[in-house]
Amino acid sequence: MTIISGVRVLRAPCCGNHYAYPNYRSMNFCAFEYWTDGWSDGAAMPIGEGVRACTCGSLFLSRECELVEVKESSDLPSPAWASTDDFRLHIAKNVEPNLMRAMRLDLWRDLNHAYREEYRAHRDKEEADIQAEWHAANPDRRTWWDKVRRKPAPVYRRPDRPISFPRFEVSDEQRENMAALTALFVTRTCDDGDNILLAELFREQGRFDDAKHVLSLVKPDYDPIRQKVISTSLERLEPMPIRFRY
Repeated sequence: MTIISGVRVLRAPCCGNHYAYPNYRSMNFCAFEYWTDGWSDGAAMPIGEGVRACTCGSLFLSRECELVEVKESSDLPSPAWASTDDFRLHIAKNVEPNLMRAMRLDLWRDLNHAYREEYRAHRDKEEADIQAEWHAANPDRRTWWDKVRRKPAPVYRRPDRPISFPRFEVSDEQRENMAALTALFVTRTCDDGDNILLAELFREQGRFDDAKHVLSLVKPDYDPIRQKVISTSLERLEPMPIRFRY
């Protein structure tokens, strides 16, 4: 359960402007669906790397703000989330590495959103076709007497067949951003979370051997479901971001 108690007044690192953030007492990160690139939909908490747009025109990371005070309420504004266009504009500037990495991570996921829509539509149609095929092969043949006796109708159970995915084609912008983001990862010391993201980046670029190597560095008990989804897609040489559930 996400519980908020008052606000935290924070000072932006770029110009010193003050902003009000919710003061979270507890956080619920559950979502309706999860993706191998780290995106999730329907989460009770904000999604992303915490890149915010300041009124001075700069971008900053919310985690790098200085805490001024905690209050019950405040008339101060909350900083706006940085947009895809903000990322495009500021990536061209010489910003510090942590902010650059966060912007490119958010841009990576933003540019995958169009594929997510195509993916959902494809999967919904495929499942509807499978159900229609099953119902055609298993019609309700109960007689009126069967219904009086409350004999149950056939119950749909999904056949054991593999699912398919729409073709994943990346734009020049996606290709350039993933390559630059990969370079930012390989020049730093990575923890398990970093290595899962790096493995996914390699996979979406079609660098399957590199992805397998990096994924092998992740501890088996770290996010094992996501590891399994990525590992399975690597065995099948599938480059697209995959939706899954915990």
